[in-house]
Amino acid sequence: KELKEVAGKQLSAYEAMKAGGRNGDAGLDQLDEQADEIKQAKVGLEAELQK
Repeated sequence: KELKEVAGKQLSAYEAMKAGGRNGDAGLDQLDEQADEIKQAKVGLEAELQK
């Protein structure tokens, strides 16, 4: 459950940063990659919790 909360917070932070557009395109590309990893981890965690 804690991991899921952390993943959710990271995703929220990412979305806020992306909306703010502070980092420029290169930074956003890096954030997109991180967000994909976070989303995959979150999906994996949710699948584990369903079992």
